[in-house]
Amino acid sequence: MKAYILMINWVLSLCALSVDTDTTPLKAVLAIVAWFTVSTILLIRAGKKGVFKNIEKRFKMEEL
Repeated sequence: MKAYILMINWVLSLCALSVDTDTTPLKAVLAIVAWFTVSTILLIRAGKKGVFKNIEKRFKMEEL
């Protein structure tokens, strides 16, 4: 469950980067970039700790 929450958080932060930056205040843009940066760091750390092992096993392709 934790892996899915981390993945959903990262996808939402990636989608938030597509906000219209021409009319958005600078503070909001910086907050979105910070959110994406933090969620990316959390995703990388979770991958190193092995949180995604069940998901990797589920989608692992058989070698020929």
